[in-house]
Amino acid sequence: PGTVPAGASVALAVRPEHLVLGATGGAVSLGTAKVSDVVFQGSFKRVLAVSEKDPALHFIARVPAAAVVQPGDISAVSCDAGDVILLAG
Repeated sequence: PGTVPAGASVALAVRPEHLVLGATGGAVSLGTAKVSDVVFQGSFKRVLAVSEKDPALHFIARVPAAAVVQPGDISAVSCDAGDVILLAG
C-alpha cells in the first residue's frame, strides 16, 4: 500500500461478493439502489442495480441463490470497510 496526496483524485472499488444488499448489511452504507437485473448463476445470483442518488453509479452484487430479489426492488447497499479498495488515479 502506498500513500495518496491530499486532494488527489481517487476511485473506490468493492468486489461484487463483498457488496451486501438489504437492511442487515455492512458497516459502510453505499445508499440505496434499484435492482435492474437478476441473473441466476448456479450457486449464486448476479444482481445489477443503479444508485437512487447518483444514476451514474452502478452496482454488481453477488448474492446467495436463495436470496429473494427481483428487478424493480429497492435495496440498501453496503459493505465492510475492510473490503473497500482505494484506486489512485
